[in-house]
Amino acid sequence: MISFEEICTRFPNIDGILLIHESKFDPSRKTYLLDDIVIKSRKIDEDQSEHLRANDLEKEYNILIKCSVINEIPQALYYSRNNNYENLLLTFVPGVQLEYLKLKLFQFISVLWKLFKLLFKLSVRRVSHNDVVPLNILVTEDLKVSLVDFDQAIVTSAGVFLWF
Repeated sequence: MISFEEICTRFPNIDGILLIHESKFDPSRKTYLLDDIVIKSRKIDEDQSEHLRANDLEKEYNILIKCSVINEIPQALYYSRNNNYENLLLTFVPGVQLEYLKLKLFQFISVLWKLFKLLFKLSVRRVSHNDVVPLNILVTEDLKVSLVDFDQAIVTSAGVFLWF
């Protein structure tokens, strides 16, 4: 397992790593890709957007650790926080966002069924994703379904489906 400090040692300028997402609601949140590792980073001294329920990456890390036996979600590798940044390292999940796929009817039904089973697995662990949108659903060529972006996820008091 590689730590964020090791990544910073190998790549001292994090802006040189491939930026794959910058939040439109919170510019201090950025997501980078390095080989097969996703790095979510948030500058701490900047104001949090009121549009986001998530107030830190540590909560997302804890939820992903709680669900680490589920293969269809990113695996949390490492979390760190210092005076300036908090960082979360995750495994890269392959696939194309559902929004950009043109599926035949039976393929689409298969994807929905696999998504339902995945959401049920989360629900059994009392986790609600809260951001199930086509951009967060990844599908591979052989129709394996994954769910990403757990920054809005919460732990529920009971294992129920709370998708909204």
